[in-house]
Amino acid sequence: QEARNRGKTVLLLVPEIALTPQMVGQFEQRFPGDVAVMHSRLTPRQRYDCWESIRLGRQPIVIGARSAVFMPLADLGLIMIDEEQEESYQSDMSPRYQAATIARLRSRNEGAVLVLGSATPSLESYQRTEEGKSRMLSLQERPGTASLPETHIVDLRRDWNSDTDGLLSLELIQAMQEALARDEQVLLFLNRRGFASTCLCKDCGEAVQCPSCAIGMTYHLQRNQLVCHYCGLTQNVPEHCPSCGDEHVILYGAGTQKLESICERLFPAVTIVRMDQDMTSGAYGHAKLLKRFREAGAAILIGTQMIAKGHDFPRLTVSAVLSADQMLGRNDIRAAEKAFQLMTQTAGRAGRQELAGKVYIQAFNVDHYALQSAAAQDYPAFVEQELNFRRVLRYPPFSVMATIGISSEREEDCRQIAAHLYEKLSSMTGLPEWQGVEVLQPARSALYKLQGRWRWQMLLRAGKDGGVRKLSTLWQSVSLLRVPQGLRLSFILDPA
Repeated sequence: QEARNRGKTVLLLVPEIALTPQMVGQFEQRFPGDVAVMHSRLTPRQRYDCWESIRLGRQPIVIGARSAVFMPLADLGLIMIDEEQEESYQSDMSPRYQAATIARLRSRNEGAVLVLGSATPSLESYQRTEEGKSRMLSLQERPGTASLPETHIVDLRRDWNSDTDGLLSLELIQAMQEALARDEQVLLFLNRRGFASTCLCKDCGEAVQCPSCAIGMTYHLQRNQLVCHYCGLTQNVPEHCPSCGDEHVILYGAGTQKLESICERLFPAVTIVRMDQDMTSGAYGHAKLLKRFREAGAAILIGTQMIAKGHDFPRLTVSAVLSADQMLGRNDIRAAEKAFQLMTQTAGRAGRQELAGKVYIQAFNVDHYALQSAAAQDYPAFVEQELNFRRVLRYPPFSVMATIGISSEREEDCRQIAAHLYEKLSSMTGLPEWQGVEVLQPARSALYKLQGRWRWQMLLRAGKDGGVRKLSTLWQSVSLLRVPQGLRLSFILDPA
């Protein structure tokens, strides 16, 4: 409001516009006729009309996902980024950019105020406050009369409920029964879609993989088919193992569809809403599901990470993180940080108003510091331990890292170019002007085949002083190389 009173324009970035109908509605109610909403589901004509209206100054407030950072707002006074730690602000398609970094540069160039909002700020943003480059403003208490929920850690080594395939412990089921009996609501977060995560052979142990991607296929109950979540390929469940020919092919693991079927069996009279990528097609898919859950009485909301963020349900009193070990075990230097953020956000959905809340976190590795910190809602404790870990290993935010991606339909081309780039860059970084730059050996990407293309990657690391400039200059040298036809090179620089 202060920015508008001064005649300034305002930009609000959100991770995904479809997940924030509540926020958009509040802005449109407060500033009728002034709000433009930009998102990927607009038609080209609608997008152009919206862009032209912004350019002409007819709509001085813009709400949108990452691409909205480029909107032609004149006399920009305020940029706000909601859930600034979200990965969705990084564009993995050309042109590759990090929206939060662009927003920081734009605010500096145009003299605007930049506000980053998050209950769990990224470590890069936190470290900037420690270095005096930005200022941290902390909310010490929940708004109104709400208090922090009571948190329970469920050790699945001791409380494994075979009746629910380990998804719902007896302690959690009891809490759900009590809440639903009081006409309250429950949220169950499981970060995996589908019914069974793996289709494998009991004899040889081989899982059925997508022929175009180096990833196992997931069984979806409604389709009665295996689906690749990366390229969309579908196929029937094989009667015999494709590897050894044995007929003992089984469906193993669990996803949101299986959790839904278990809840339907345990709570047949209760409204159950599942919210994942399979259920949210169409321009208003998210909003319809959220409205249905909000207007229901006793109800259970099941979903992937899209249900963990930004929602405010007055009667939601039980929130649970299922299979937390899946997040903690990712092959990613930020695995602990991302797991902590998701667990903390999920916990934050319970007891947001007058009704007291309870949170349940189910895992095997219950002593992990990220899990313990999330259970205690103790962001400073997590940051202290994670920053110590990053400092010792020279990971961001104590260094600048970049990834050179190499992909081709021919695996041998990927391997040869990766080896050539490593040799070239290693010889360059041996020179005095490149002191402090480290080139790590190339390796297959974690998902080393995607949509028929083989993928390799190489990491570059440099000190914070001049690191962005050095790594960018190295990439300019790489981008000029002649490569085999069909081979693609990409460069992603860690947020500076």
